[in-house]
Amino acid sequence: ENENNNLSPRTSLDRSLDQRNEDEVMMVYNQHKLLPAPKHSTGWDGKQWKLNAKQAYQKYKCKGAPGEKCGMRTRTYCACNPSWWMCQACHLRHCLLLLGDELVSEKNGDP
Repeated sequence: ENENNNLSPRTSLDRSLDQRNEDEVMMVYNQHKLLPAPKHSTGWDGKQWKLNAKQAYQKYKCKGAPGEKCGMRTRTYCACNPSWWMCQACHLRHCLLLLGDELVSEKNGDP
């Protein structure tokens, strides 16, 4: 007898949860895009980019995902915080941490 017969069919609730998770992933993706800094930038002053670097594509040390230290050279940042230099690997951890926090909050009944 086929083992798959014991599997229950996907319900509309399962599909709606999948859609909700996809929506949350897209929300994090849109609010936390990894972006390149403008040419000649040395950093963000809270309002605008400081554009006084001698080289067009200057690289700075990655500050890592929260709670981590990286130090890799990069010229990218997360859209949520332009003052925080972040490499591609740390950006992925940053987004996964955010998604994890969303899922933990939801599991605990937080809005």
